Amino acid sequence: MLTNIRSVVNKINELEYIVGNKNFDIIALSETWLNDSVPNSLLCCNNQFEIIRKDRKSRGGGISSEYVSLVSRVFKPVVDVVIMPDKFTELEILSIDITDCNSKTRFILVYRPPSYDRVMNDLLADALQFLCRRVTSVVLIGDVNLPGLNWSSLPCNDNSVTGALIDYFIDSGLHQLIDKPTRDKKIF
Repeated sequence: MLTNIRSVVNKINELEYIVGNKNFDIIALSETWLNDSVPNSLLCCNNQFEIIRKDRKSRGGGISSEYVSLVSRVFKPVVDVVIMPDKFTELEILSIDITDCNSKTRFILVYRPPSYDRVMNDLLADALQFLCRRVTSVVLIGDVNLPGLNWSSLPCNDNSVTGALIDYFIDSGLHQLIDKPTRDKKIF
């Protein structure tokens, strides 16, 4: 499950309900608005999930990826956090590899603030290239805040600010699965 939660602290009861009543193996949250003063124990939901998070240093944003420690009912998976080079530190991106039954899938959670300029978009494209290199199975989830983009008619005549990012999506064969607005009239 993926949700742009827009502050998880004031939605702890809803998160506990989802964990207790739904059978999700992975829960990914963007815009958690967490900081280092909020302990993982506040979010842990009876220790059913191991929490991996990357908090933004300023207000807003931040991403949190929570995953169940038992992805398969038969086999316990191996979960590894993907270490990113220092040049990607300021990006809101988190990646984990889950290996189960000799199959590895890389999950990448990304939040791209609408304020990203060309330099940050190019850096995000570079980070995605780094994460997808030499990996056969990738699930890229998140919020890239490109509401004016028509995903069904790529390539497009996009502006130079997001051009490298769009080029990366096209060149990598990634495609949009969501085809209805998730908030207001926005799709991705």
